[in-house]
Amino acid sequence: MGFGDAIAGHVKVQGLETTQWGAHEVDVVAEPDTISALRRVQESTQGSLKFFRIKTTDQLLGRFFLWNILTELARGVPAGQVVSAVRRLNDRRKVSGIVEMAPASFMGYPLIARAQPLAAVFMTAHGSQVVALARRGAFIRRLEFGMWPVGLTRIRFNGPGLGIYNTKVEGFPEGHAELLLRLIAERADAAIHHLTAPERYCNAQGVLDTDSYWLTWSSVLFGMDAMTCLAAEWDQASAIWTAFRALGVLQGIWQGDRPKAPPLSALLDPRHIQRYAVATFPEGAERDWAGGVIENYERDLKHRFPSPSFDETLKEVAEVRNLVHGVHATGDRMRRLKVLHRIDEHAPNLQLINEVAAYWWLSVLLNPLRNAVPGLAPWEVTG
Repeated sequence: MGFGDAIAGHVKVQGLETTQWGAHEVDVVAEPDTISALRRVQESTQGSLKFFRIKTTDQLLGRFFLWNILTELARGVPAGQVVSAVRRLNDRRKVSGIVEMAPASFMGYPLIARAQPLAAVFMTAHGSQVVALARRGAFIRRLEFGMWPVGLTRIRFNGPGLGIYNTKVEGFPEGHAELLLRLIAERADAAIHHLTAPERYCNAQGVLDTDSYWLTWSSVLFGMDAMTCLAAEWDQASAIWTAFRALGVLQGIWQGDRPKAPPLSALLDPRHIQRYAVATFPEGAERDWAGGVIENYERDLKHRFPSPSFDETLKEVAEVRNLVHGVHATGDRMRRLKVLHRIDEHAPNLQLINEVAAYWWLSVLLNPLRNAVPGLAPWEVTG
């Protein structure tokens, strides 16, 4: 696909600065002999990795091709011109085609959007994707100066972080990452089948509403892309805003056509997270670990973000999202400033918002029938 030549040309002229993992990524994407490149990665980790290729199936390509045909017909394109119109769309490689080009973008984030990732995803010189799994335990994010030097620090809302991952799960057993990957692959297939089923987007008269499909599918892709971004910048000051972006996308899906979405405080509620997100995780170490982290999150909020009631605490935490617009607030000009005072005084571990976003979006993949329903939050779904 020309990646290797392009990278080599850039390195020759501009040079290249990267981390150890980044150097592996460059090697894999630039080396035509993918197996040799992966062997070098394996050797550098003393054989601690296991590799899987993630690919798009012919069935999935056919399903998306069908949706493009249906969409063009609904827009009034004459039947005889539909196939050529769809081919032109495919040539442009729209955002809607990201799953076909990079399927790990749909199913990789549960393994990598973690403080201690279970996987790394590589793009090969041939355009395919390979997931590298830790055979035992998880990877450790090392402290790195990854950003361009600007000579000063960034505003951070992280607390001290002491004990936030202290749960009864002392470690993941050997093969845990592979079992989770296989489950996610199975559930991702089911989620795509559910999210792209034409019968889900027919109105009461039985007429297909292609706009409803594209609204839902595009929103899901944007949410999963936010999670992939979060995985890349987990330790950076900007990570909390990316986590809020991912939660905001989910909030928008649950709003649907209603004038108001479920409040952000409801998505931040550990009671909802335990019941509707963590409960979808596979039984055993994964669910126990996540449940323990959310217990720590709830305890931390109550201890470091004290308010007359826990619901008020959640509303104040939700107000942190709005600080991206500045400290002034419409209606109550002091509201956001009060939240800043609380953060300054009690130092809550707001980095756990990353975990909240990751757990909700993993639950979307594992149970889209409840957690990816346009116009309904999971606690509003019946049956």
